[in-house]
Amino acid sequence: MKELKLINIPFPCQADLDKSKKKDGGVLCDLCSKKVIDFSDFKDQEIIDVMDSAPQKVCGMFSQEQLSRPLQQNSRFKMTKRVASILSGMMLLNSASELTAQEVSDYQKEKDTLTQNSNPENALLKIQGTLLDYDDKPIAHAKINVNNITTVSTDANGKFTVDIQEKQLVNHCNFYVYGGEHGNRQFPYLKKDLHKPITLKYIKIEPKSCSTRIGEPIPKVAVTGRIQQVTFGRNSILPNDNSIRVLDNASKIVKEFFPNNTIIVEGNTDGIEKEELGMKRAEEVIKYLKEKGVNAENLIPVNKGFSEPMLSKCLLGECTENEHQMNRRVVFKLKD
Repeated sequence: MKELKLINIPFPCQADLDKSKKKDGGVLCDLCSKKVIDFSDFKDQEIIDVMDSAPQKVCGMFSQEQLSRPLQQNSRFKMTKRVASILSGMMLLNSASELTAQEVSDYQKEKDTLTQNSNPENALLKIQGTLLDYDDKPIAHAKINVNNITTVSTDANGKFTVDIQEKQLVNHCNFYVYGGEHGNRQFPYLKKDLHKPITLKYIKIEPKSCSTRIGEPIPKVAVTGRIQQVTFGRNSILPNDNSIRVLDNASKIVKEFFPNNTIIVEGNTDGIEKEELGMKRAEEVIKYLKEKGVNAENLIPVNKGFSEPMLSKCLLGECTENEHQMNRRVVFKLKD
């Protein structure tokens, strides 16, 4: 028994095909840019041959008479030239599309791999180290802040591991160690020396010694003074997206190590904006830190306006936009 074949179009296309551009036995749809085949003068078996053999979905135009009855199949009917032409065109287009998609996919994968391998800034640097006290004994469960980017803790054997992007380091990296009863110390390291395991060892500082900075006590301003790259767009009081990480890190440091200290939050402008924006920026930063659990009563907003630009030439109006952005900032300072 032959299968009845019906043409069913439950959701007709909304394009006005009468006004569309003619193209090789059909029209070019203005909505989807696909070719719509004009089947209105096709014999039933021609329509069946196209629908059964097409490698992809077919868009077509039909007469009302074709839609109102089952299509009559004819097994003796030979494929016509126009059907063969339509199918060959579809197959060629389908093969080209699949090939192009595969080539693009393979190319993108290769490009991504090459980009990651060729650009060291995108690579992760795994820093491994050990924290030792004065007697070479491991210090367990100490907090180590790495370049004011992230904070990790040592394990029971004094060991720690931190993953950090190469681009987040310039030429050096500071390790701020908060060792509890052992005291707080800072350990500066050159970036080139971080590709092998490092040892952070406490050393005794003689009162009159002026030789090395490695293992010296951390001045409090060293921590807060480095949290200063909270930047803003022109005439905006909202921190830039890349400053949110800085603020999140600042909230952790303030809560963990300066919970009872008074911190000055200074807002600055670029000399082109209204100077009162400095105060609004400082207040917005305090609002954000408060939401992160920082005691806002210890944070004092101060408006510096354009009185302390990072680049003195900006006072003469000789700065580029990137240089102006360096002045649109909020910095943190411990109150003496």
